[in-house]
Amino acid sequence: MLDARQMLSTDPTRRQGWEKAVKRTLNNRVKGDATEEYVLLQGGQLVGASLSVFVKRSLLRRIKNVEGGVKKVSSLT
Repeated sequence: MLDARQMLSTDPTRRQGWEKAVKRTLNNRVKGDATEEYVLLQGGQLVGASLSVFVKRSLLRRIKNVEGGVKKVSSLT
């Protein structure tokens, strides 16, 4: 079981490594077309769980008001 300190300390290094690898893989599939390049829209992490949202660069202008949030809680059992 994780204590409160472990839950609140999130090292972004691993998440950033995964985001780079996923972005590279996505963009390898669309080589040569800069408008179809994927970019990271939003990313977040809570302990060992990570969520990253990628979008095609050509669609960025259609996306508005992106919000995200993380709620860290601990079990009281």
